[in-house]
Amino acid sequence: MKAPTHGRRLLPAAWIIAALAAVVVVAAAGVVLVLRRQTPPGLNGGVLSDMPQAPDFSLRDQNGQTVSMSQLKGKVVALTFLYTHCPDVCPLIASQLAAADQRLGADSKNVEIVSISVDPAGDTLPAVKKFTEDHNLAGQPNWHYLIGSPGQLKPVWDAYHVGSSASSEGATQGVDHSALVYLTDTTGRLRVILSSNFTVSDFVQDAEALLKG
Repeated sequence: MKAPTHGRRLLPAAWIIAALAAVVVVAAAGVVLVLRRQTPPGLNGGVLSDMPQAPDFSLRDQNGQTVSMSQLKGKVVALTFLYTHCPDVCPLIASQLAAADQRLGADSKNVEIVSISVDPAGDTLPAVKKFTEDHNLAGQPNWHYLIGSPGQLKPVWDAYHVGSSASSEGATQGVDHSALVYLTDTTGRLRVILSSNFTVSDFVQDAEALLKG
């Protein structure tokens, strides 16, 4: 039995599986239009039809600012899980998020982009700041790369059903982890899951639809 998560609610795994299955189907040729007709207008990712409240957490970002999901209500939140030494999918996600943030234009002030470390040993503050600069996210006030100790991060991974194989020695050998992007609406409810190979256009369209309610 898992230890309590200090008031954090766990997302039912069935919701995550169903939404991720939808994301996979989106990628399959010939069924894109069928799936999109079954989802709310304007949303491209896998849709969480029950709209669960995003589990809360409180962690520090690359600037020493404390960030929690509850304080971000009123904005759309893009939430993902990365590590700075990742050789492939994490840089792709970060670069796409940076491009999407630029594409949003004036709407970016109403969208927060939050990454949570899956490598507490390897994601040092200097590593996180370099990663931020390398992916054109430095100076973006709505970008938060959250770090912490294993004890601080693991309950968040568990709450969002994100696996991580990080060891105490860091990510020199790579970290196997779930690669996805959650989108919340402005009330803090999880609405969409995007796969790691999401397009900038799909992200922007979903974020703008959620901003409109």
